[in-house]
Amino acid sequence: MKKITLCIALLTILNNLTAATWYVAPNGNDSNPGTIGSPFKTIPAAIEAASPGDVIELRNGSYASNEIRIGKSNLTIRSYPGEWAVITAPTNDEDIASCIWYNEPDVTGGTLERLEITGGYYYGVSFENNWDWGLPTRKGVSNITLRNCKIHDTGQDCIKIKPACNNIQILSCELYNSGIGPSNTPANGGPNAEGIDNVNGDGMVVRNCYIHDISTSGVYVKGGVKDCIIEENLIYGVQEGGILLGFYTDAEFFDQDGTNPAFYECQYSLARNNIIYNTGGAGIGFFAARNCSAYNNTVVTGSGQFHAPLYFSPGDIWIDDNTTLTPPCFNVQAYNNIFVDQSGTGDEDYTVQIRRGHSPARTKSTGIFTTRPPAPPNLAMGLVGLP
Repeated sequence: MKKITLCIALLTILNNLTAATWYVAPNGNDSNPGTIGSPFKTIPAAIEAASPGDVIELRNGSYASNEIRIGKSNLTIRSYPGEWAVITAPTNDEDIASCIWYNEPDVTGGTLERLEITGGYYYGVSFENNWDWGLPTRKGVSNITLRNCKIHDTGQDCIKIKPACNNIQILSCELYNSGIGPSNTPANGGPNAEGIDNVNGDGMVVRNCYIHDISTSGVYVKGGVKDCIIEENLIYGVQEGGILLGFYTDAEFFDQDGTNPAFYECQYSLARNNIIYNTGGAGIGFFAARNCSAYNNTVVTGSGQFHAPLYFSPGDIWIDDNTTLTPPCFNVQAYNNIFVDQSGTGDEDYTVQIRRGHSPARTKSTGIFTTRPPAPPNLAMGLVGLP
């Protein structure tokens, strides 16, 4: 075992020693060799030159995206130290669906770091799978980290994670102003523009992010997804849900291997130590969730338009024209949270709501639930739970 560990360590060191760094600058030229003294002009030129494990550093300035496609594993793309690169795609050109697109399902590993990513007809950053290719083995882009990025002013979602795109980490990022393009209008089926839209991408981590001014929900994880962690985030000014563990998904997006025959939307996932305020729908919602939990969260003025600050609902999974499944939540827990409801005075205004068809006997919910206090809380206190 020690020999195996030593071999892995040596291979890692050798990979780091052989990895190249490529440079891109607004005043560069794609005929250049991509060195720091003679950089490329465009990011696709650097991606074409790079090998798996290489680093691409962008000098200070703005870069146009005609849909930047990343089809190689273990590439790091980041701003040059001490500088800041902005990558911009239009929101009105359907041929430029994403500002950055991890387009090859075989890609595993990679990092986007210290970048500002704006636009895309649909998405700021999206991750692709092969589910529509008719192949016997389904897979998707996996093990990608987004760190210290700003992603904003997107046509629909800031970040789109498709089925089988597993182990995506979104760390210390700011996401805002989703859904500003024509793809999000009612004529095109909108509004439908999340901060993070994860449909069946297992193992996602969203940590220490600032998510605000979102057209629909801040973060949702659904489609049978497993093992996601959403923690230490500040989420506010979203028009629908803050954090939704589960939502409504058609059966075609679930794993088809028989491991989830009841079609639970979200499994073995948690939301903890988040601050959420001013949401149109639920601050925290469980939809057909199994073995999920929410604890040490603070939710203020959630559900100004619908739902409740803490909301439990069965699913609504379309199987075919004759069959729709409505699985209830199972073994979900909400504890050591603070919910402050200032959102209304009507008879239907609730701080906690359990929808018809849900099984309350399978839900453990304890915490503080305060409706319409005389004065707003001091968010500067940083309340995230109870001892």
